[in-house]
Amino acid sequence: MELLSNLLFFSQLFHSQNYFTTPAHPSVCTGHTHTQGEKEEFFIAGGFSITNDKSVTDVSANEAVPLDELDESAIKAGHAEATREMGSKEAGSLEHATAQTEVSTYQAMARAVGITL
Repeated sequence: MELLSNLLFFSQLFHSQNYFTTPAHPSVCTGHTHTQGEKEEFFIAGGFSITNDKSVTDVSANEAVPLDELDESAIKAGHAEATREMGSKEAGSLEHATAQTEVSTYQAMARAVGITL
C-alpha cells in the first residue's frame, strides 16, 4: 500500500506542475536520438512516461533494448522457462507473480518482433 501511495503522490506532484505521468507497460517505444534526430525503436519492460506542457514525453525505464537486438530464439526459450517456473509455483505466491510478470514480458517481446509463442 505504501508503494501505491508514493506512486499516487508522484503522479499528483507532476499533475500540479503541468506534467502528466503514465505507467509504461512492456511495449515498443519509438524515440528520436539526441545527436542526429533519427527514429529508433526500443523495447521497454516497464517504467513511466512523463509528458510536459509542451507535449514533450520522456520515458523512464529500468531497461530499454533496441528492437533490432531482440533475439527470437532467446524470447522463445525465456518464455518457455518462465511458463514452466510459473506452473511450478503456488498460485498467489510472490514467486508465481514474478514468473507471471516474466511470462507477460516475453509475450510482449514476441508481439514486438512479430513472432508467435
